[in-house]
Amino acid sequence: MAFTAGAKIRAADLNRLGALVGRNQRTTNSAAITTIARVLSTTAPVVAGRTYRVTCYGELFGNSGAATTQNELRHTTNNTEPTTTSPILGRALVRHDSTIGIPDTCVIVAYFYASATGTLRVAVCTQRVAGTVTVAWTAAPDFPMSLTVEDVGDTIATTGTVY
Repeated sequence: MAFTAGAKIRAADLNRLGALVGRNQRTTNSAAITTIARVLSTTAPVVAGRTYRVTCYGELFGNSGAATTQNELRHTTNNTEPTTTSPILGRALVRHDSTIGIPDTCVIVAYFYASATGTLRVAVCTQRVAGTVTVAWTAAPDFPMSLTVEDVGDTIATTGTVY
């Protein structure tokens, strides 16, 4: 957030900076996944002109063999629950090898640029896109799967060069 000389700073402006505005955790394993399925969701209030970082962290576990999963952050801004066909905000592909017993870490980071004040709802969706492995998100109270939404400041124009 940029302040000009002589500008008055409001507490609400400072309180928003770096604020966690939405979060959820999963502390139990998900069901086995082969076709696309929702796994975890959260809701966050958003303000027009602000940028929000959405982060999912967790571990995926395959039963045997090799496969690739597509893990997506799907979202809505009309205060309805995201579905497996809602727009994709970000994604991560995870390649599962044939080593049984070793989970694969999955991190998805995406940015949402709010054009209107309202509610952002985000769901983590997972589907197998290659291979035959049945996959599940693995979680427990001491290693939860997490989904967070953080207010990271005013939205700025893009800069730089795309090559």
